[in-house]
Parts: sequence; C-alpha cells; structure tokens
Amino acid sequence: MVNNKLRTALLCVLVCGLVLSAGSVGKKGGAAREKARYYYRQALIEQVDSNAASAYELYKRAYEIDPTYSEAASAVASNRLTLPLDTMRSEVEMKRSLAMMKQYVDEYPDDINESVYYAYVCTRVDSLDEAERVYKHIYSRFPKYTGLLHNLSELSMVRGDVSGAVDYLNQYERAEGSNPQLTLRKISYLLHGRDTIGAIEEANRYVNLKPREPVSYILRGNLYEIIGRTDSVESNYLQAEQVAPGSGAAKIALAEFYTEQGDSVKGDSKTYEALMAEDLELSDKVEILERFLGKLFAGKNDTERGDKLFSVLAQQYPHQEELMELSARYAFAKGDLLKAIEEINYALGLSPSNPLYYNQKMTYLMGLGLPEEIEKTYKEAKTHLSPSDVEGLRILYAVGVCSDDNYERAIVSLNKLLQEYSPELKESDKPIDPSIIKGFSQPQRYVLAQTYSMIGDMRNQSKDKKGWREAYDRSLELMPDLAMTLNNYAYFEANEDGDLTDAEEKSRRTIEMEPDNATFLDTYAWIKYLQREYEEALKYLEAAIEKSRGDDGNISSEYYEHLEKIKRALGDNEGADEAAEMFQKVKKDEEKAETEAKERQESLQKEYKQKIMR
Repeated sequence: MVNNKLRTALLCVLVCGLVLSAGSVGKKGGAAREKARYYYRQALIEQVDSNAASAYELYKRAYEIDPTYSEAASAVASNRLTLPLDTMRSEVEMKRSLAMMKQYVDEYPDDINESVYYAYVCTRVDSLDEAERVYKHIYSRFPKYTGLLHNLSELSMVRGDVSGAVDYLNQYERAEGSNPQLTLRKISYLLHGRDTIGAIEEANRYVNLKPREPVSYILRGNLYEIIGRTDSVESNYLQAEQVAPGSGAAKIALAEFYTEQGDSVKGDSKTYEALMAEDLELSDKVEILERFLGKLFAGKNDTERGDKLFSVLAQQYPHQEELMELSARYAFAKGDLLKAIEEINYALGLSPSNPLYYNQKMTYLMGLGLPEEIEKTYKEAKTHLSPSDVEGLRILYAVGVCSDDNYERAIVSLNKLLQEYSPELKESDKPIDPSIIKGFSQPQRYVLAQTYSMIGDMRNQSKDKKGWREAYDRSLELMPDLAMTLNNYAYFEANEDGDLTDAEEKSRRTIEMEPDNATFLDTYAWIKYLQREYEEALKYLEAAIEKSRGDDGNISSEYYEHLEKIKRALGDNEGADEAAEMFQKVKKDEEKAETEAKERQESLQKEYKQKIMR
C-alpha cells in the first residue's frame, strides 16, 4: 500500500483529470457512462494501491458497460498489453488492443504519452502508416519534442527508406545541433543502404564541422576500417592524435588498429600510452586493459605483455578496488590461485558488501579444494550482504562444499543450506509438501533441486543406496526436468540392478532435452546395453564419443570401457580389443593427470595456509 497522504494526492490528480476529461464527453453515454465512470474511478484507486489485477477487471467492467468511453478503452488496452500471457501477445489480440487505444488517441490526439505509446504498438503489428501519422501529428503540434524525429527516422528504416531516415536525422541536427552519435547513426543508415559514397561524405562533413575534435577523425577512421580502406584508417587515427596529443581515445583507436594488423609492438606501445592518458577515468583504463588481456588469453599468447601493462595501472592506482578485482581475475586466468585470492581479499577489505567479490573468492577457493574455507567465506558473506545477494551465492556454495572427498562433511553443509530455505526441508524418505514447494520462486527451486541432487551424488559416493535415491526423488519433486539429476539417477539405478525401464525413461528424457550432451548419450547407451539392445547402444555411444571429440578432444576412459563391452556383445572382438587398448591408455593418462592435479592442489593448500591464513 502507498502512503495514505500520497494516495489521496494521487487520487485527487486522477479524479480531477477524469472530471476535466468528462466535460468534453458529458453528453455521451448517459446513465451507462455514469455507471462506467464509477467503475473507472474504482479502477484508478486500485491502480494507485498497486492492485493491478483488480484495476484491470474494473477497467474491463467500465468498458463493457460503455464501449464508447475512450478512457476506459485505453486503460483496458494498456493493461492487456502488459499481461504476461502469450495469448495477449498474439498479433490478433495486439490489433484488438490497438483498436481500443485508437479510440482514445482519436478523441485526445494531443495526449503525447498515450499517442507515442499507441504509435509504438502500431510498429509492433506492422501498422506503419498509422504510426507515422500519429508521430507526425504530435511533432507538428509540439515541435519541441525533437526526439520524435528519431522515431520517424527508425520508422523510415523499417520501411527501407534510407534517404527519408537520414532526412529526419538532418532535421533533428538542425534543431539540436550535431554530435558524433547522430553522425554515426546517419553513416550506419547509409552503409545499410549500400551508399558508401554518401557515408564518406557524411564523415567528411563532420570532420569539416568539428576539425579540432579528435572524435571526428576517429569516426572517419572507423568508417574506413568498416569499408576496408585500411590505408586511410591509420592516417585518420594519427590525425586524431595530432589534434589532441593527450587524447586517450585516439591512442585506443591506434592500439586496436595496430593489434588487428598484427603489429604487437606498436599495439602495446599505444595501449601503454592510453593507460597513461589523463583524460581517461580509471574505469575506462580498466576496460582497455580488460579487453587487451582478453585478447591475449583468446590468442593463447605469452602473458608477459599483459604483466607489463598491468604494472602501469598498478603504479598509478595502487589501492583502487576496481584494479584489485581485475588483478584477481587476471591471476585466476593465469592459474595463479593464491594471487587471485590475495587480490580479491584486498578488494573485499575495501568493499565488504560486494557480492561479486564473494562469488570470485569462493570460485578461487574451489580450485584449491578447501570446502571449509568456502563455508567460512559464505558465512562471512551472510553478515554483509542482503538476503537476495546471499541467495545468489548459494548454488556456488553448494558446489564448493562438495569439492573434496569428505562426503559426510559435504552432506552436513548441504543440509544446512536446505534449512536456510525452510526447516521443513531435509533429507527424508517422504515427499516434500507441495504447499512448501509453491512458496519458492523458480530460481530458488533450482538451487534447492541442485542441492538435493548433490546430496544424492555424495550419498552414492559413500555407497548409501537408500540415501541417494531419496535425495534424487526430492530433487525431481522440486524440478522434474533437472537433466543432470535424471541422468545420474538413471545411471546409478541401472548399475544397482534397479528398474531398467524407469532408468531408460529418465535417460531418454535427458537426451530429448540435450541431444548433444555426450554424458547423457553415454548413459543412454549403457542402459541400452544392459537391456541387451546392442545396436542401439552402439549408435548412442559412438555419438557420445564423436561429440566429445568435437568438443575438446577429451574422451572419457569410461566411454571406451563401455565400447569394449558393447563390441564384445556384438561379436566384434577386434573392435572390442581396440576399445580395451584405448581404455587402458586413456585411463592411465587420466590417473596421471589426476595425481598431478592432486599434488599441485595439496602444494597450493599448504602454501595458502602459510601465506594467506597466517
């Protein structure tokens, strides 16, 4: 409910407006109009009190009583267009709403807000002539609203009338003056219409108009880059720099140009100069560096170049939160988890109520395999963040506490998480009360379903047959189509001599949802093998292997283990022997990689405890 005084004031404004408008239609409708007006006033009250559904029904009632009452017709139409129903968004229903709105717009053509909204809806249902008529009328009556020229320009582009679109922008320029964004829009329209000469002329015109502004030359250089006139790109960017030697924008343009041309020396040099430019804010410089570092990693280049540029900003802004956060992400991207945690800790010290920083720290701690530290960070976050921000960390927390082999500790933590949502939520062999489920939003159901699913995974790892089934059942009660839960349930059920028909049905649903998921394809193939449908099993397993090969080239040893058994069942002993050989090779590589990762993780954990926790 709104404040009573504010409510009264709003009602006065609304009702006064209603009385004034009633004067022009006082003779229309008679008794029906008076009755309709009563419902309309009640709808206004409900609307002020934020009771949208009640307001809509009352507006509808007013319109049904007197269909000539244009205010009611417009209110009904506007409400229909905001209803979250696909049926109301269909072309037929939108045109029906449009006709109701037109009734009001024709009666009050100078009501700017309603007319502009009406014209916008017209464009949504391709009533372009009507939209243009309304926009032109409003602009003719209120020429100070020059923004309408942009509406007319966009409308002309929808019709494919490039010259008309540019002409409207020229009218706007004559009224409000020129600016780079306006010129850029005209150039983009001309290029869309394949008028390259016109685009160049527009760029030249702007340079002549603003010869002392570096953006003029940068804009023209951008155009030449788009149309492939590389020889003219550099000269324009250099002109921009010459006009304003301290311009960071000119140096950024040159840095990106040189980098695209493969000249990393010049590119790095100009990036360095941009980072030193005094006319750029720290946020701009962080964005420049972020883009530069992103390109380095995308190209798998040596990060030494990035380190040098990073040091430039670090020296300029030694205690800036933005830079510390970027430094943490940069260290993480390079695989330096300890540095990443150290930097994000500094950022958290400056801004302990930033949920992004807790998210990052928990992510980095997951890489170290330290669930107790993740839990500690999560608890700290709860003391500083709003409930909604904490909710955004819960799924990360749930994944994080499962990052080591202490399954019982993970299960205890996951159960605590369930209790944060409701004391009724716990591991149980009884279904969750549907009324409790209805009380959760869709995102909350997702987190809870994932949490139960992870409990199921942990119970399975600890060989608790009854426990994992119950946890998966609770997960699917919350989200029946959670694909990973269905997959794991099906796979474990099949391997535990469970109901193969049920397992096959669950697995089939996962590949219907994600037909290119190699894990799901393998599960389905394995269940088909257990059902003695070997040809089907082979088809799906080969699809899983092919998909893995196309994704990242890493094919699980388990796939080869399954392949050997399927080939053997089909009598293809040669193919089975090859699969067995591949299984041994890949399994050995996996174990080696796992051992190395574990050793590295243990080393990092030790260093973390010595360096970070001291």
